[in-house]
Amino acid sequence: MESSAAPINPLVILQILFLGLIILFATNEAWLAGAEIVILFGIQYRYHIRMTRTELFGLILGPGLWALLAIVNHQDHNFSRALWDGLHFGCALWLSILIVHLSAPREMIHQVEKVLKKWLGPRAIIGQISLMALLVMRYIPELRITAKRVTTDVRMRRQLAGHKGYWKDRLRFLTPLVMISILRSELIAESIWARGWRAQIVPVVSKWNPRDTWITIASWVVFLLTWKVLI
Repeated sequence: MESSAAPINPLVILQILFLGLIILFATNEAWLAGAEIVILFGIQYRYHIRMTRTELFGLILGPGLWALLAIVNHQDHNFSRALWDGLHFGCALWLSILIVHLSAPREMIHQVEKVLKKWLGPRAIIGQISLMALLVMRYIPELRITAKRVTTDVRMRRQLAGHKGYWKDRLRFLTPLVMISILRSELIAESIWARGWRAQIVPVVSKWNPRDTWITIASWVVFLLTWKVLI
């Protein structure tokens, strides 16, 4: 009785999140999209999840904005393709909100930390991630200056070439800048860790029970079958 009343392990929920996002964004069949929406409704009803006004507002406005940007970005202004993009984003956002209600992100990170400690040794991953986040915040002013310089250079090149570009191109150049900032923060975090800094967080994780094993197996079976249908 205790195992049946125990909550689902956060690591299982994290697997469902990643597998669900892959399937939701790869869906291109109407019947499969309808089945996914029914499943999301069923999860919300089964676990009595009540969204806040902010979550409902984002769930309504987000897919609409995504579809609008897709229409603007597509050269042929394909409305059906834009609606599919908005549906994909809306279902992914819906699933993410449900997952956060079922398990806090910190609990999932703690569970991942417990698993990774077998290969990485006794290191507090959540503490190091927190340190890296603070260091990234430290380099945001420099990142903004670099981004402004790169944006000006890209805009001048497009004007010379007579190409206006798309809205995605304005965000794509940020990828290498963010990665450089994260890499720099990781190197500094490693240095601080080597000098003896330790996070004051002791992760407390849930126990893995047979029900979690069966849910994990079922999730992967559903994922593989669905993926076979998609491809």
